[in-house]
Amino acid sequence: MLIHRHVSRATRHLLFWSLIAAALALSAVRLFLVDIADHRQRLESEIRRISGVPLHIGRLSAKMRGFSPELILRAITINAAEAGSKPAISLQQVRIGIHSLEWLFTQDAMASGWVTLVGAKLDIIRDADGSLRIKGLHSSDEQPLWLLEGGQYEILQSQVTWLDLKRQ
Repeated sequence: MLIHRHVSRATRHLLFWSLIAAALALSAVRLFLVDIADHRQRLESEIRRISGVPLHIGRLSAKMRGFSPELILRAITINAAEAGSKPAISLQQVRIGIHSLEWLFTQDAMASGWVTLVGAKLDIIRDADGSLRIKGLHSSDEQPLWLLEGGQYEILQSQVTWLDLKRQ
């Protein structure tokens, strides 16, 4: 009986301190998210460096979605290769969900749990050789592996046009 009481007491202490630690961690994440708009230019530069995509983020905000933070990028434009032309791709919103535990262990800001595109107008082209590309993005021989790192993708309230040059 004495061992049973010590085990349950230890379990209660472990549960209590685990809840306190989780509350403190969530509070710290929420405090960081308050000033996320100040990091817009740095995020823009990091995305350009990793992906090579010349994009502009109009506004940046964040919120908690359950226990995971979600970055919300608004008024995204991806510029065409020609200077002075209209943006090749524009999006109303991109929502990037980050799995908190995965981020804590990897410290990889680009490792996401989900990506949601809202209000996208995309033209996807399958070339005669079977390769895929998005009209307006600079294509290269190398596959964009950074695009495959996300866990789940959604496209909402968008227009996607498929042009199949392989089938004519």
